[in-house]
Amino acid sequence: MKQSVLDYMAYRKWELRYQTIRGRNLHSYLFIVAAALLLPCGGCLGKTVYKSAPSVSPDVLVVTPADPDFDSELAGLLGDQIQVIKQLEPYVLIVTNRSKRKIVAYSPAWTVTGRYLHGSGQIFNLSLKYPNAVAGTSIGNQFPRGDEIYPGETRIATQGVAGDKNIVRDAELWRAEPHGAAFFKQLAERQRTDFKDPAEVEVGLDAVIFDDGELEGRDRGHLEKHFSAYVNGSQAIDKEIVDAINAGSTIDEVFGKMKAAAADYAADYQTQVDKPDSESYFYNAIAAQDAMSWRREHGDSQLIAHFKGALRDSPFVIWRKSNVALKAK
Repeated sequence: MKQSVLDYMAYRKWELRYQTIRGRNLHSYLFIVAAALLLPCGGCLGKTVYKSAPSVSPDVLVVTPADPDFDSELAGLLGDQIQVIKQLEPYVLIVTNRSKRKIVAYSPAWTVTGRYLHGSGQIFNLSLKYPNAVAGTSIGNQFPRGDEIYPGETRIATQGVAGDKNIVRDAELWRAEPHGAAFFKQLAERQRTDFKDPAEVEVGLDAVIFDDGELEGRDRGHLEKHFSAYVNGSQAIDKEIVDAINAGSTIDEVFGKMKAAAADYAADYQTQVDKPDSESYFYNAIAAQDAMSWRREHGDSQLIAHFKGALRDSPFVIWRKSNVALKAK
């Protein structure tokens, strides 16, 4: 859940990069107006049309607000808390892993079509990534599991966070404000402002990555690139910790430098975000924050063994069924 919040913050900063560019000249506007007046439109009378996007994989079941079973599925998961999440419609979906592999990253997507001059076909992705689920192949995974989706498990994904049937209860435990039901209420209010009066919303998954590295889906939101950067950043930080301590640095010295580097990143974010390697810069900083969080929660007694065990003995390669690796660093 914590990682989902961090991902959402990053998504809000970068979302404009992945939107379809709208026409900006008078001819484009006149064409849109003419099309709105002359062509049939399910949403032109004030009702938003919900659609389910095509499936990205036969191994992944996605239930959206466009499906007749959505309310019953959501109620079965949430019980009397259903209205806390239902207020987010149509920007919510249910994902079930029907494969024998873990889902270690996935990208819910909402394609929003506005009315008249409000825009057309804008795509909004949320990138949910769990690099610890593919760490530690040499000694065994050293991390407690996160929100990766194991075979047979189900997740509820919104534009803010994702979680299991306890998504609302877990949000009550956040230290940040707002938390719990107040967070979802605020999210719903922001969505109504950001996506005012949509004519149509298509809901589904843009991409999914399994623990063996297979990628399925169109991946318009660049999940492959972001997950690769996060895995590589996590591995680099873990190795940096192990190497520095083995070379004679104390744990306090290593993490003191890491904390200073994280502060430099926060101060320098705006100058880095548009650079070609901004993803690596960003995810190295997030991985450093992850490492510092682990130390705060678990202390120093098993720290060296933990980060040594987290190192992979081979690169994590993302591939499609064509067997062409997308990235193998």
